[in-house]
Amino acid sequence: MNNGCICHSDPCSCELLERPRYFPRQLISDTEMTLDQSYFRSRLRLHNRMLHGWGVVCGARVCRVPAPADDKSNGQCDNGATDCDGYKPWKIIVKRGYILGPYGDDIVVGCDHEVDLRTIGVTGISGESTEDAEDPWCCATSTRQGDGCYWVAVKYKECKARPVRVQPVGCGCDDTRCEYSRWRDGYEIGIRDSCPEDQWTEPQLPHLSAFKGIADGCIPPCPPCPKEPWVVLAQVCVDENACIKSIDNCSCRRLVVSFAHYWWKCDEEAPKIIEVVVKMDGDSDNLMPGKTSTVIIRGTGFADDAQVSFARSGVRVREYVSRKKGTEIEVVVSVDEKVEAGACPFKVINPCGGESGKDNIDIGAAQPPTGPTLGRPPIDRGTRTTKPIRRKKKKTGATRKKSARRKKATRKRRTSRRPTRRKRKKT
Repeated sequence: MNNGCICHSDPCSCELLERPRYFPRQLISDTEMTLDQSYFRSRLRLHNRMLHGWGVVCGARVCRVPAPADDKSNGQCDNGATDCDGYKPWKIIVKRGYILGPYGDDIVVGCDHEVDLRTIGVTGISGESTEDAEDPWCCATSTRQGDGCYWVAVKYKECKARPVRVQPVGCGCDDTRCEYSRWRDGYEIGIRDSCPEDQWTEPQLPHLSAFKGIADGCIPPCPPCPKEPWVVLAQVCVDENACIKSIDNCSCRRLVVSFAHYWWKCDEEAPKIIEVVVKMDGDSDNLMPGKTSTVIIRGTGFADDAQVSFARSGVRVREYVSRKKGTEIEVVVSVDEKVEAGACPFKVINPCGGESGKDNIDIGAAQPPTGPTLGRPPIDRGTRTTKPIRRKKKKTGATRKKSARRKKATRKRRTSRRPTRRKRKKT
């Protein structure tokens, strides 16, 4: 496959992290558009290389290729002298997987890829099927012989795709020129003769599962830039008859710590009522019709926004005084006058969770009004607020004459104060 695939020449160079700034009436060319993509791709590579490292994240196992039952070469190698236990000679298959390249590139092997150890390697496109038949006249070959060990490695490649016709410049007649209009993420699987030194050495952490030594020590230095873009997957050894003798997927494989398999299930406790306390004026511990009381509900599993719900109409929560996370809720409850006495079921509900089992609060009977009559309010005899009633004395003869004289004098004063009307003279 020759799609114009290229690799990075100097990926760890101190390139200028620059992105274009767009403004109205700007003339935009392919340089600005390419610079915009290169900026974000360079930042992503730097993030992967400095924070996550490089190596195999998951999958990408190297296995033998079983020979089909109808294959004439089944059970035989190239020279037909020795049985290969039902597997193809010189052939291996690289399973699908995900790899972070040494330069921070994402290598996605989306399909199983069959590779011949006698060739230099093959090139694949991420997400593209590899079931197409290979042309033996176009395959790259090598002079490898049997009875040896080889290392299967992979590296990132960008491949050009989707050619389009380019419009001629000016009055030219060259209308057959084409340009590739897409870049595809790809990879190259190669066969190497040795394992690189940075992948053969042991990892620095003594025990990866315990994450020991990560948060200890001084300021760590920045990791050096790798010398090669290859990530070794396995060591494959063949015998003198070209049969696959052994495949080692661990000795030269560098793995990256991934948190994709680390997960857990949350365990939220359902609300549970343990004790209910009613605070009200007087000796009664129950809710009373026509009155307001403070109710304290103690238990476990109460959320910060837990709600209290009463089953009977006329009993409602007027105010949430306080909430202690998980243990206590204090509310002010009002009861209508027409609510009958008896048990009142209630429960505690977590809006984002479960609800408690129903509990009961007793409602007492309404007290009848006291007083001399049902129509009038009772009179408090302890304190006197009305004026004392004055009884009239019986009038004697002298008092009657005296009162008559007083009335007469008062009437005379009133008449003397009235203004007199003057009669108008006739003209």
